[in-house]
Amino acid sequence: MDFLQATRKRENQMDYVHVAGLGIDDKKIPSHLYYLVKKADLIVGGIRCLEKVPDDVRGKRLCLKGSIEKVIKRVLSEQEKGKFIVVLADGDPLFYGIGKRLIEFLGEKRIKFYPAPTTLQIAASRLKISWEDVKVISLHGRGDIWPLFRAVTFNDLIGIYTDARFNPLALTKILLERGVNNFRMIIFEDLGLETERITSYDNIAEIPGDINISPLNFVLLQKIKSSPLHFYPGMDDRCYKHENGVITKKEIRLISIGQLKLNEDNTLWDLGAGCGSVAIEASFFLRYGKVYAVEKNKKRFEMMVHNIRQTGAYLVEPVHGVMPECLQNLPDPDRIFIGGGVGKTIDVLKSACERLLPGGILVVNAVLLGTLERVRKYFESLGWEYDISEINVARSKELGEDLRFEPLTPVFVLSCKKPG
Repeated sequence: MDFLQATRKRENQMDYVHVAGLGIDDKKIPSHLYYLVKKADLIVGGIRCLEKVPDDVRGKRLCLKGSIEKVIKRVLSEQEKGKFIVVLADGDPLFYGIGKRLIEFLGEKRIKFYPAPTTLQIAASRLKISWEDVKVISLHGRGDIWPLFRAVTFNDLIGIYTDARFNPLALTKILLERGVNNFRMIIFEDLGLETERITSYDNIAEIPGDINISPLNFVLLQKIKSSPLHFYPGMDDRCYKHENGVITKKEIRLISIGQLKLNEDNTLWDLGAGCGSVAIEASFFLRYGKVYAVEKNKKRFEMMVHNIRQTGAYLVEPVHGVMPECLQNLPDPDRIFIGGGVGKTIDVLKSACERLLPGGILVVNAVLLGTLERVRKYFESLGWEYDISEINVARSKELGEDLRFEPLTPVFVLSCKKPG
């Protein structure tokens, strides 16, 4: 029994929306899918996919452009009328394709998938590397660059589905502005076509700004050099470039990050970030989140930028500005740490509490009793429950042939959870 006979016998094809993946080197509809396309009342796909449909196929064509939701609603409407529907996609529709959205709208029981090899698989085969080792992200049509920052922070080999906005040249500019210069960029153009081209750049800063790149491209980033420092929670203070000891000491840093109770997809504000030590180490736990480190002092801000680049903690977004005004354009946070930004008024604290999402956690470090009292009274005025811990740390120092302990300045750690 051949494929088509088996397919007809297994199920009533009219009950499904058939989602078929086309290979990148398919010049026309593959023979094992032709039966579906030939029978279709409605064929949905991108321009390139629809161009592969033979002229003798009678089904109406619906181009996937503009609002995907609108197209999917049309598919749902036509299916409810009993129409036979085929959706054409590139590669595997369930791998950064339309498959997930179709399931969300139609439900998995109403869809049948026919996957083909993905662009990633073909690109990996060209380089003779194992594609299972590649961290894949898609920037195609998403308008969100954070997946790129997360990927270069935690991965050595990254595959990127691009689009017109986030094309290879745009990615190069974004990476260099972030200080990322330790990845090789490999650009795959027109894979499977006669015009196929693969170009590798060890130094992305040397990619010509006027280079002509096909809109049909895929990018692979390959780490060629590790960051000077590997970041982790509890790094020694001397690993960071900082000003005259102005740094949250590693013992206090660990306790404060613990009090934040971070979830991996949280958005964190570090206000008065100084050299960025808390933001950098907190980002270790935020592999699907965002970190904004705000500092008004230019010298300390520049130190923070240096530390981010030294550690490769590219997930941290350094923000130079005066609070609370500079917080207006930041997304509302799930977590806030205030280490050096409380000041002599409650303006920053008030703004932080207002912007903190319901159920979010705020942690404040205070050295002065006046600061402690201002924060405590403000929490009480809001009716928020809070905890205060006084942290006393002493570090061993050599004294002759023995050791003594030298105490650090005590720090008060205040933490509270916003009701909701």
